[in-house]
Amino acid sequence: EALRYEHPGVLVEVEPRRSYPHGTLASHVLGYVGQISAAELKARADLGYRMGDHIGKMGIEKELDAELKGRDGFQQMEVDSIGRGIEVLSSIPPIPGHSVTLTIDLALQQVAEELLAGIAGAVVAIDPRDGSVLAAASSPAIDPNGFSHGLSQQEWDLLSHDERHPL
Repeated sequence: EALRYEHPGVLVEVEPRRSYPHGTLASHVLGYVGQISAAELKARADLGYRMGDHIGKMGIEKELDAELKGRDGFQQMEVDSIGRGIEVLSSIPPIPGHSVTLTIDLALQQVAEELLAGIAGAVVAIDPRDGSVLAAASSPAIDPNGFSHGLSQQEWDLLSHDERHPL
């Protein structure tokens, strides 16, 4: 982007991508995002979604998608014959989505998932004082990073046909 004037015709496009730094940890709670399907687009067309957008597919990502999403910005620009910007004609700044704070206790979540290592099952720990969820583990787990970067057909087939039902 910094050298775009030296390379006319090269356009840098930014694509948002989620990162899940703890991998499979709390993956069923957090969920994952993926490209919006035609059916999802039809159901949410009035909410500003467009083909190619990413949308929450499972977990918190799905349940709070509208709050996490924010709004895309827009810039209409006049350019010369080699694509250099001359003048901004109109602009709407992007609006970031809201932050979400969960009650999940990371250390307790790790213990719950370690207890489930190698077996199918689930663990939920709730604070009896206020009902907040401190841990919610399900095994086998999935790595949401794979969904964020896009699964190959082979990877999807392995997940969707796994007899342990990780999804």
